[in-house]
Amino acid sequence: MNLELEQIYQSDGKIDIIKVIKIVWSKWLFILVFSCFFSIGSILYALSLDPVYKSEALLAPDTDQSGGMSSLVSSFGGLAGIVGGGNTQGTTDNARLALPVFKSRDFLYQFIEKRNLLIPLLAAESWDVENGTFTINPQRYNEQTNQWIDENGNVTSEVSAYDAYSKILSALTVTEDRFTRLVKVEMLHPTPQKAKEWLEWVIEDLNEYFREADRKEAEEAIAYLQEKMSKNNLSNLDKMFAALVENQTKTLMMVNSKKGYVYRTLDKAYQPKQRVSPRRTLIVVAISGIGGLITVFLVLIVYFLGYGFSFSVFPPKLSFHKIPDIS
Repeated sequence: MNLELEQIYQSDGKIDIIKVIKIVWSKWLFILVFSCFFSIGSILYALSLDPVYKSEALLAPDTDQSGGMSSLVSSFGGLAGIVGGGNTQGTTDNARLALPVFKSRDFLYQFIEKRNLLIPLLAAESWDVENGTFTINPQRYNEQTNQWIDENGNVTSEVSAYDAYSKILSALTVTEDRFTRLVKVEMLHPTPQKAKEWLEWVIEDLNEYFREADRKEAEEAIAYLQEKMSKNNLSNLDKMFAALVENQTKTLMMVNSKKGYVYRTLDKAYQPKQRVSPRRTLIVVAISGIGGLITVFLVLIVYFLGYGFSFSVFPPKLSFHKIPDIS
């Protein structure tokens, strides 16, 4: 065992913490300089991260609604078998169905296409926080020819819609309070303007998604009933069919006129003032602290391996030497 290493052990074989601290303190300049390198690196890393803003909205299910075919079946009652109705369980809870639909591929693919989000999601190189605009990566999309560029730099007509879906999926969060059934929807984006705008679009399009489905069901139900009426020779059934057609017409009017449809907005999407990430101060403090600990451990590891070293800043010099052995 070398002399300096033997000195950090007490007579009972335990490490003398005071002497370990003295060893670390004797290399304070080395620890300080290399910790500064970690700090500078952490600052540059934190500044390189794009800001992320979050907009939120609070929704309540609109329970005063029913799908076209569902209300048709309910109205049939005993006539369900005559006119072809099957399920007589009543109305479908669209609000329950809407929760998984929010993040479904079918809905989000339609959302991306309708709102022309393919380029912002896949070709945006950077975003301007002040006005919500973005610059296009020329290696991904050619603005002059309106053509996509693949990884090899070649023009391509195939763009991965799934990549766009994955990005919007990671930015969208939907949670429901199981007791109140209130739904909180959140949208993340590098700019506060688009965080608010995209969130409003998602809510609007979800309502339209279900509105269109119920509109189609009601129109099909009306066409179905009118066909049955034209083939029916019983006057009493004609009156019943007419009543059912009238009922479906009212349903269709409600579908077309209702504003919120599946969800009513209790707390509208807002434009956030502060970013939610990155937490640059926390990143700098954490990386700097970890860097300082790593530097201290390096000093101790070198020492326990039986080496000493000297360090100077001006001129920059780091030299190692073997600690004399006493055995």
